Amino acid sequence: MEHTLPEEVELGPNSKLIIQDNCPIKNDAIISKMVRYRFIIYLVAMDELTDIDATRNYYLEYSIVNVKVRYKIDVRPGSQTVTLNKLRVVYAFCHDRKALNDYINAVDCLTVQLVSESLDKKDRFVWGTLNLELKDFTSDKVIKREYYKMFNLKGVPWGWGLSANIGVVDSGGYVDTSRMIFRNIN
Repeated sequence: MEHTLPEEVELGPNSKLIIQDNCPIKNDAIISKMVRYRFIIYLVAMDELTDIDATRNYYLEYSIVNVKVRYKIDVRPGSQTVTLNKLRVVYAFCHDRKALNDYINAVDCLTVQLVSESLDKKDRFVWGTLNLELKDFTSDKVIKREYYKMFNLKGVPWGWGLSANIGVVDSGGYVDTSRMIFRNIN
């Protein structure tokens, strides 16, 4: 997979991150050290399952820090719950905590989609979505949140709940980023 590097990334009103020749530059100075943050997303289980169609496959999809994640859900007609135990760690490198907070404020929440596809993968349908709020992580005192949310399902009056945990952890200081390849975070 080939990634293209952006020319500029806005970090706030008075600074920008410019990426040239694999060197991040802030305000015309090369940044050789950045703080590494880990976004830890743990999908625990789903319950209140209703209207399961045996002729379709079901998936959970979300995207964070430009990383798209898709998990197949092993559901069968008659099932009421399914254990997921899906863990994903995504790294983000920022000049400081303010840059991370700017990103969190911009995205506001992690949107998880419940998707079904026909077995031949020709027909795709988004059943519903739910939002896991991230605003609490703008405080460095909050490192973990637990969620239980119901999907807003299209055409189904109830059901399909998700239990999940999200953590945002500072890796403990600056990391040498002089030889790392970066990509833009939208």
